[in-house]
Amino acid sequence: MHDIDKTQSQLLDEIAILRERVVELENAEVRLIERQSRLKHLLEVRAGELAAAHETLCQETTRREQAETALQEGENLYRRFFEHSPISLWEEDFTKVKANLDNLQAQHGHDLRAYLMSHPESVAHLAGLVRVLNVNQATLDLLGLKDKSEVLGALKLTDEALIAFREEILAFAEGLTRHESESVGVSPTGEPQHVLFGISIVPGYEDTWAKVLVSALDITERKQAEEALIRERNLMRTMIDHMPDSIYVTDIEGRYLLANRTFLQRRGLESPEALFGKTVHDFMPRESAASFFEEDQVVMRTGQAIINQEIQIPSQTDAPWRSLTKVPWRNEHDEVSGLVIISRDITESKRMASEQLAFAVEREKMAILAKFIEDVSHEFKTPLSIINTKLYLLGKNPTPEKQVNLLASLESQASYIGELVEAMLTMAQLDSHAGLMMGHISWNNLLRGVKVRLGSQAEAKQISLTLTLDDDLPNIQGHCEILHRALTNIVENAIQYTPAGGMVALHAYLDTDCEHAVIEVVDSGIGISADNLPYIFDRFYRVDKARTERNIGLGLSIAKKIIETHGGWIEVKSVFGEGSTIRILLPITGTQP
Repeated sequence: MHDIDKTQSQLLDEIAILRERVVELENAEVRLIERQSRLKHLLEVRAGELAAAHETLCQETTRREQAETALQEGENLYRRFFEHSPISLWEEDFTKVKANLDNLQAQHGHDLRAYLMSHPESVAHLAGLVRVLNVNQATLDLLGLKDKSEVLGALKLTDEALIAFREEILAFAEGLTRHESESVGVSPTGEPQHVLFGISIVPGYEDTWAKVLVSALDITERKQAEEALIRERNLMRTMIDHMPDSIYVTDIEGRYLLANRTFLQRRGLESPEALFGKTVHDFMPRESAASFFEEDQVVMRTGQAIINQEIQIPSQTDAPWRSLTKVPWRNEHDEVSGLVIISRDITESKRMASEQLAFAVEREKMAILAKFIEDVSHEFKTPLSIINTKLYLLGKNPTPEKQVNLLASLESQASYIGELVEAMLTMAQLDSHAGLMMGHISWNNLLRGVKVRLGSQAEAKQISLTLTLDDDLPNIQGHCEILHRALTNIVENAIQYTPAGGMVALHAYLDTDCEHAVIEVVDSGIGISADNLPYIFDRFYRVDKARTERNIGLGLSIAKKIIETHGGWIEVKSVFGEGSTIRILLPITGTQP
């Protein structure tokens, strides 16, 4: 029994132990499940990360491939541009140059420039370290070569090109990545050749200088054009500096930009720099300067040049008369930007012209006087000869009847001489421009008086004398007595040369411009030939050369002079054998009669 109890107790213990084991196993199973769950989650996470990494790797690979493709396309584009560029291009390797230059800079520091300038052999050595990697077709054309192999490898430079090379590597040593320089060489044809070099370190190679791009542009034609332009400018400058005229250029504000030596001397300036920035106001009185400036502005606004304008400058006693030419100059946009002005001293020519004019006037006066004396002598000769003859006959004790005839003839000749003297005195008075007492005159009343005076003379020759007036004709300004004489002379001349039974008509009206009064004297007389018409107003001129008609020959001359003295003029139309029309035009005063 005791053993059975013991066995049961052991069984219970074992059962308890087994239960504990079961519990432990259950717990272990739970923990295993949890660990399996965590492991599964970890595997899922890792799988996701691997998938993401794979995706990223794929994208990176794609981007790299795209970048490589773009790089290749860029390289291909660069190569196409490089090969087909019209500008000479060189690819060069400066790696060894940089290494040697760094050593020299470490040895000489800030004195590197001085060292290289004093040691050209070092520059040549550095140039020999350059390796030409590639050149384009334009380079071969520039050098007159057929194959790149003739250029690739070591760089070969002339002495002048070494100077440009020295400046390039010094610029690189100072941290610059680009430099430009000009050089003169010899073309394949043996002619001087100007070349503009541009050298730059390709980005990404700043630390090694392993890739340097050099461009060479043939600028020979540009240089030749510049030199020609400089020669032309120097020639132009020499020309304008040695011209006696003052020549200067101003901007839109009137400031001086350029002036020749003559202008500077006139202004008392020693150099062009002393003129820059100044205007006409700095050299002339205010009113004169303002007038000049305003005229300049008008020329620039309108674009219309002023050519040979003669002006007098009272303030300048050395050259009071000048001839000005002002021409606008335009910029590249065709906009007026200022003036080119040429000022010529014409004082002496003005003086000479004045003297020549005075001499010509004096000579004309002498010619007129000589002609006048000749005409007067001729006019007096005939009546004086007749008077002498008649006096001689009177001395022969003629009969009373003959004495009466001789005395009548003497009286007629004396009257003719008196008329001639009076006419000459009138012409002399008109020629002297003696002042006349002017007043308002009615044309209509003046014409009525002329018709009344000459009516009996016309009636004696059986000539119809008619008068047509304009009642609205305004007054004129003039001297009534001498105007009456002018009209009388013209109408009397018309009556004299109109045969019996003819007509003389007087018409008065206002001209179409409403500024002049017009009188027409129309006759049906013998007319005037085309050969004689230009001379009918000359003094002592007669159409009747034989002087069969008694006429002094001053009537029309006096009439013309009187009309011109009153600011008017005379027009004549005539047909030989048919008659004449004389038109007299005088300015009106605007005051109604």
